[in-house]
This record gives sequence, C-alpha cells and structure tokens, in this order.
Amino acid sequence: MSTIEDLRDQITYEERVANVRADGTITAEEIHRRRRQMFFVAVVVLVGLLFTTVANDLWTQVRDRSWIDPELARIALIGFGVVSAAYLYDKEQHLKRLSRLGRDVQDLDAALAASMLRSAVVADAIESVHATIDLDEVVQSVVEQSCLLVGAGSASLRLADDEGELRPVATQVDLASGEPPDGGEPSDELLRVVGRTREPALLNSGTVSVLCVPLVRAGRLMGLVRLSAGAVNRFGDDDVAILQRFSGPAAHAIANAQRHEAALFLLDRRDPDDHIEIDLAPDAA
Repeated sequence: MSTIEDLRDQITYEERVANVRADGTITAEEIHRRRRQMFFVAVVVLVGLLFTTVANDLWTQVRDRSWIDPELARIALIGFGVVSAAYLYDKEQHLKRLSRLGRDVQDLDAALAASMLRSAVVADAIESVHATIDLDEVVQSVVEQSCLLVGAGSASLRLADDEGELRPVATQVDLASGEPPDGGEPSDELLRVVGRTREPALLNSGTVSVLCVPLVRAGRLMGLVRLSAGAVNRFGDDDVAILQRFSGPAAHAIANAQRHEAALFLLDRRDPDDHIEIDLAPDAA
C-alpha cells in the first residue's frame, strides 16, 4: 500500500473518531469549538460545585429538606466534569492529528505534482536532444537543455576521445551575466574522479556552485557535463537527480550522432566503384 493510501486510511479513522465531516480537512474553528465546549463544561461544573457547597454549608434548611444530598451532587458534578473533560480532550487530540494528517497529504500531493512536472521537463529535454543526429547540434542541445533543467548560469560539455581524455566541445553561458561565475571551472582532478567513479559530483562554496554529471552509455564514459551557478542559486540534491535522469538519454543521443558522423566519414572516403551498405538508423539502445 502506498504512503498516500496509508494517510487517507488514517484520516478516515480520525474523522470517524472525532465525529467530523469526512472531507479530509479540519479547520481551526473546529478545534476552537471543541475548546469552547470544554470551557462551558468547566463553568457548569464550577457553578454546580459552588452551589452545592453553599447549599451544604450555609443553607442548612435546603440541606435538611431537599431530596438531593448536596454531598452526593458535588461528587456527581466532579465525576461528570472529569469524564467530560477527558472525552473532549481526547476528541481535541484526534482533531489535531487529523489536521496534521491533512497537511501531510497536501505536502505529499505537492511533492507528487512537482515530480510529475520534473518528469515532463526531462521528457521534453530528451526529445530535444534526439531531434537531430548532427553531432554539433546534439552536443549543443545537451548543454542548453542541461542549463535549462537546473537553471545553471553556465555549462560546458566534454566528450571522451579514443584515449579516454575529456575534450571540451560545447559551452553555454548565461547571457544575463556574459561569463560563468568565478571558480565555476572544475579541476582536472575532479574530472578524473567523476570519470572514474561514473558518479556526479556537487561542490558548493560561498561564491559558486559546481555540478559535474557523467554521460555513460553501456558502461562506457561518453563525456561529462559541467554546470555552474552563483551561491544564491546553488545546486541541490534535486538538481543532481534530474541531471542523472537526463544524462542516460543524452549519452545515447551523442552515441547516435557519433555513429552517424562516422558513417558519413566512411561514405566520403569510399571508392565510387565500391558498393557498401551502412545502417544510418539511430541506435535505440
């Protein structure tokens, strides 16, 4: 059973116990109404105790002639007050729990909506990088979409060559600033670590935030995306997660474009009298 279903089951139970409408919400007025009921019961009990005390101690004629024993009435009032207070207090606690559960459901709904929105944004970015198989256009699209996904101030893409070295091939800079934040360029050591571990690296300092995400396809390091932002718009775990979801399809798009470029290179070099067939269809893997 999912978390949202657990919460709704708890809400249904609390609504039944607290005797409120089954609409999944509880207002502050409902809690205040129960508190006014507790205050009213306290006043009734206090007035009854005061009256029975006066009747028992001062109005001896009432005490002697009345069929109600003031002592017994006093004990009954005390018992009634205790039971009523306990009952109303228990209902108030259920109302508070119901209020907390309602806020939990709202928070969960908001998180689910945000997750759905992120999925739609990632899907749109994936569609953009697969819209062409020209290598230059693909790498530039990967950089641009990476920037848009996390709101980076600047980004760059490095592709791995035949020797495994990461070579810069594309850069995107925020037009508002005109240049990347100071310190936004990762060190060679950081690039080697990300390339070796195949895991993203997030570095936040007082002036700059840097995020490096590897592009891996079939266990092979295709390249690395570097994104940077100022300290005000620093990256977080959500940004890391969304770039990881995008990195796999981006690596596939780059691999398809490289395959297409290699095929065109072979076609340009072939002898006109040779007849060869080369599959130019993108790799769907």
